Amino acid sequence: MAQEYLFLGGILAVVLVTSFLVIRHFHAKRNGKAHRKINIKRLLWWLVFLCYIFVVAGATMFSRGSNYQYDMIPPLFYSYKNAWNNWSITEWRNIILNICMFVPFGLLLPMGLKWFRKCYRTYVAGFLFSLFIELSQMIFKIGIFEPDDLLDNTLGAIIGFGLFLVLFKLYAKEKANLKKGATFASNIPLILVVASFVAIYITYSCKELGNNNNRYNITYNVNLLNIHGAEFTDDSTENLTVYTSEILTEEEVYKRAEDIFKRFDGAMNYQYAGYYDDEAWIRSKVGDETNEIKIQYAGGTFEYSIMSRYSEKGYAYTESEVRDILSQYGYTICKDAVFSVKDDMCLCFEVDRCEENGNVVDGRLEVKLGKDKSILWLQDSLLTLTPYKEYEAISVAEAYRHLTEGKFKRYGNDYLDIEVLSCKIAYSVDSKGFYQPNYRFDVNINGKEAWIMIPALEMSQEF
Repeated sequence: MAQEYLFLGGILAVVLVTSFLVIRHFHAKRNGKAHRKINIKRLLWWLVFLCYIFVVAGATMFSRGSNYQYDMIPPLFYSYKNAWNNWSITEWRNIILNICMFVPFGLLLPMGLKWFRKCYRTYVAGFLFSLFIELSQMIFKIGIFEPDDLLDNTLGAIIGFGLFLVLFKLYAKEKANLKKGATFASNIPLILVVASFVAIYITYSCKELGNNNNRYNITYNVNLLNIHGAEFTDDSTENLTVYTSEILTEEEVYKRAEDIFKRFDGAMNYQYAGYYDDEAWIRSKVGDETNEIKIQYAGGTFEYSIMSRYSEKGYAYTESEVRDILSQYGYTICKDAVFSVKDDMCLCFEVDRCEENGNVVDGRLEVKLGKDKSILWLQDSLLTLTPYKEYEAISVAEAYRHLTEGKFKRYGNDYLDIEVLSCKIAYSVDSKGFYQPNYRFDVNINGKEAWIMIPALEMSQEF
């Protein structure tokens, strides 16, 4: 994608500059004026700068459809909080790329136009260019207006100007009229940005547990909440156990997928494998069908599907029949698992910390079965957990207060009628592969079944 925009940007830049030179030539000829000598360096600068502008515009405005809906503008630092809570390589990379994307702007602008060699002029220009992009995304619904993007882009322009001063001081033939220490001062933002990211990484590395992605990023507007139903007032606290589970390598993920295909399909005929930050997608060809497994590195949970039959409705079976069918595929479901039937005849077993061979099995297994008892789709979120350590937890009453104060993970600006039904402890994987406890509130949100997770550990409440 980036190469395509670079290629197109280069073509457009050449077309514009060539058009300008042709118009300039005919204008001079028409008025009988002598041609001024073309400044090759300036011509090259215009080509590079225009190419850069086209690439940025293409990447930020022309690479997506006009299907974005706006409920609200996220607050400043929302993307940073989200990246921290998820500890997502992708999200941190996007933040860094947003900064780096505008470094050439701050570097090139004063390099080609002397008027911008006053730092504040380049800073303002960078801010205005970023503002133009964000407003365009909002007006044409091709993106979300994010204050964080304004911050990141402007930081990039500021850093670029600092780098320009370094290069200017080292290589410019004309001596810059710079105040003593101006070059160093202009590069302080770069030092601070690098130091901030290093500090964030060190802080995360020193944490014993990972970050719980159920932690809220912003407080939901309480004026848009109507919470009723069950209330929880027990302020007593207790220690809760954190568990560990397996973390798979890419080789182990492939071997696990191969075993699953053999169990479900009888064999694996490799077609495709894609390895991403948190999961791998592996496909196998079975006759005319393409079957796919999406498997998580943390815990080895996976989703299996026959791609051509993904949306097909399952066939109805009783609990005992489902247990018998799954046993043929190597599953022994805990006898205390709760069985239910969801939409599209999705058959579900929910296991609540069932002890098995000294470990704990927790999670759910959902499956859609065909009339011939074959598996059409299966989501295996059952985790085999090993106790790690106990930590102090907040009370259920405090978790309920978080809920009523809008301190739960939900983004938007919609009115929410929340009927609270029940609460229990449920586990989720953190960013380091530990399984942390949460208070899971089973609720109806605007009449639809859902649940809201509040991190239970005291340390999870800290940012």
